Amino acid sequence: MLIGGAVIFAALLVAGVDVGNAGLWAILLVCPLMMVGMMWMMSRGHAGHSGQGAAQDRPDTEVRDRDGAIEHQHH
Repeated sequence: MLIGGAVIFAALLVAGVDVGNAGLWAILLVCPLMMVGMMWMMSRGHAGHSGQGAAQDRPDTEVRDRDGAIEHQHH
């Protein structure tokens, strides 16, 4: 996130925006742009997969709750 903010900040400075406004815009833009980038990268990584993973092959799994008791989950 710091690298993304630095890149946005540098691009705004090159575009002629003063330092105070460039810093403000870099802070405001880095979060939404990183979210878009993360969603884009995740969609590329899962292209062609069903999204169920290996859990689909196993009919039951055991999960421990907070007290350590075993709970059975059906998929």
